[in-house]
This record gives sequence, C-alpha cells and structure tokens, in this order.
Amino acid sequence: MKLVPGVISALVLAWTATFSWDEWVDNHRIMAGPDNESSLYQSYDPEQIVKKFRFEGESYSGGHGYGATQLIQYIRHSQDFTPRFTMQARRERELLNALRKDIVFRLHITGMTVVASDDEADGGFTYKYTSGDSSGSISVHAPVHHVTVRRYPVPAGLDDVELKIALEETWTRPASESKWWMSVVD
Repeated sequence: MKLVPGVISALVLAWTATFSWDEWVDNHRIMAGPDNESSLYQSYDPEQIVKKFRFEGESYSGGHGYGATQLIQYIRHSQDFTPRFTMQARRERELLNALRKDIVFRLHITGMTVVASDDEADGGFTYKYTSGDSSGSISVHAPVHHVTVRRYPVPAGLDDVELKIALEETWTRPASESKWWMSVVD
C-alpha cells in the first residue's frame, strides 16, 4: 500500500513541474509593444495614398488587421490593409507606383535597410528590410476588380477594386539577452 502514495506523490510532483515550467515560459514571453516594433510598423497606413485615387461620392470600405505571435526568443508582428474603393478605370499602375514611392520614402526616413525587392507578375511588389533587431517585409498586391452590390451600375469609366497590403516583421531579442534566455530554455 506504500506504493500508491509514492505514485501519487510522483504524479503530483510531475504535474507541479510541468505547470511551473509552463508558467515560467508564459511569464518570460516577449510582449507586443512599441519596444519591439519598428517605426515603420507603428506608423504605416496607406490611406493617404489610397484617398488620392478614390472617386468622390462612390463606395469605400477598408479593413485593417494586426496581430503578434509572442515567444521567448522573438516576436512576429503582422498587419494587413484591405481597402475596397471605386477609382477611375485603368489607373491601377499609377496607384501601384504611388504606393511604391511612398513605401520607399517611409523605409528611407525610418532608417530601414532594404535587403531585397521583388516585382510580381501582376504588378505588385515586395520590399524586405532590416533595422536593428528587426527584419520584415511589406507586400503590395495589384488591385483586383471587386464586385460591389449596388443599387445602380458602376458609372462609366470607373471600377470597383480591392487592394491588399501585408506588413510582417520579426523582432529578435538582442544577442546579449538571447544567449542567456536560450540557455535557460534549452
């Protein structure tokens, strides 16, 4: 009968160790905040460019999502912008060029180092960048025709479009901190 209390004690000890480890990991996760976000991530909003292309008096809606994956060694941030609006037909290239110029300017003034740029077949583009302990990318997809439910047809010369912009960034603990944290975790 002494075996049963011993087994129970071992199970309680194992449960306590597991719970304590999970608690320690949860308490040492990197929390999302301005200390681990670049100034580009904190301030980017395509609205100033998009509003120049929206046709006055026609439909407009916009979506904006953001999130973070919080771990011990790094945190991954993500944002997406999905404006839907009516614009003059055949101005998609002009819109993409304006967005590209704005993004290049913002990367420059926020001190980011562009490490790669890719042009997509549909006219969209991606910039990959680094800064300090952050690395990230910003992708702009070419506008696609978006069917909007209306009481009247789209006026001649106009088009309903949807634009998708994605911003992803990973912040890694500085090397001086990372070595200690990872020695504790491993």
